Amino acid sequence: MKIVIDATTTQDQFANRGPGRYTQEVVSNMVKQSHDNSRDDIYYLLTFNSPTTIESTIRDYPDIIRTINIGPCRASDKLNFVWWLRQYRPAIDALLREEIPDVYFCPYFWRGFPLRKTKTVVMIHDLAFPILNRYSSAPKYLDWIRKFQYHNALRRVAKADRVITNSIKTKEDLLKYVKIPKEKVLPVYLGISDRFRKVEPDMDVLLKYLPKEVIKTGYIMYYSGVEKNKNVPGLIKAYAALRKMYKSQSEKYPPYLVLAGGDFTRLDMRNTFLAEVRYLIADLGLEEYVYFTGFFEDEDLNDLICGCSVFTHLSLYEGFGFAPLEAMRCGAPVVASNRSCYPEVLGDGALLVDPEDTEAVAQAYYKVTTDDTFAQELGESGMIRSEGYTWENTAAQTYKILEQVAANGKRKKL
Repeated sequence: MKIVIDATTTQDQFANRGPGRYTQEVVSNMVKQSHDNSRDDIYYLLTFNSPTTIESTIRDYPDIIRTINIGPCRASDKLNFVWWLRQYRPAIDALLREEIPDVYFCPYFWRGFPLRKTKTVVMIHDLAFPILNRYSSAPKYLDWIRKFQYHNALRRVAKADRVITNSIKTKEDLLKYVKIPKEKVLPVYLGISDRFRKVEPDMDVLLKYLPKEVIKTGYIMYYSGVEKNKNVPGLIKAYAALRKMYKSQSEKYPPYLVLAGGDFTRLDMRNTFLAEVRYLIADLGLEEYVYFTGFFEDEDLNDLICGCSVFTHLSLYEGFGFAPLEAMRCGAPVVASNRSCYPEVLGDGALLVDPEDTEAVAQAYYKVTTDDTFAQELGESGMIRSEGYTWENTAAQTYKILEQVAANGKRKKL
């Protein structure tokens, strides 16, 4: 089978976030499975002329991978339609003049994808933008432009041969916004990297990012973005309520709050979501109790998670939710939102609460940080639950869908 895949999310601003990690893992595992099973497959990967997170896969499997350079790296933004016309489509047209691919796989629909020239499978990660009615962190007039662009791209999804979603919930949400036969939309759960595992945290690693006092006292950890759906302000308010709870109910010193990742240390206060977070921390008098790690090395994340007392994720909406599952794989007790896909994906592996009920969230934090037995049992339940999510399964199911679409017949060569 000849498969064309847009691999540019492994190079742009999504390279180390959900869409990029998805592309990296699915491509790497599909290629490996094709090699190990001696399948007659060729993968044509559209890439920018810049570093990619699948460099090792490209290097290790030269016999079944062909890279197609589409020019300078471009951020995925309001100019996506321009880069599609100038870089993506010419490269695809040139390939189609030489080869007849069986199927085109688009891991991130907003980048664009062909419809008439080849069979197409598109991945939808979530519907956070329309559900929350916010399409960027830009001023409202620019956000309206992004809204128009988003829905214009989303309408094209209905014309794809198949659509993959990362959960049943995402499929249900998609069907509310796009007129598409439900049998064409196929949920495929994502996986968790093998690098996440329960270990005794390396103190030297923790000290790279946190003071000794924070490590000794314990900390509630959050890492992900600051977008509206992540509900970081709700987390901060719940943490403030937790500190009051400790003051009135416990002699122990309350844990610190650690917000990990570079999103929280950027100086761009024009980002309205980041500005709200910063101002709220100051307004609630939490500046000496909230710590920011800044950018951290990927290999250090496992230790940061294993060192925490509680891992939390209070999203108002997610399509799948990597972060809490990664924490569950590490054995950390997880307190998460009871909204969106989380009941489906996390199940009994996390303590689920209403993310907008400040007192309920604070009570959950208090329970986990003061009841060692409960915390241990919750962490063990999380590890068991997370074992069902592997990238090998994701890749195998995705390949099967591509194979089924390809079997329905090829487009004509130009």
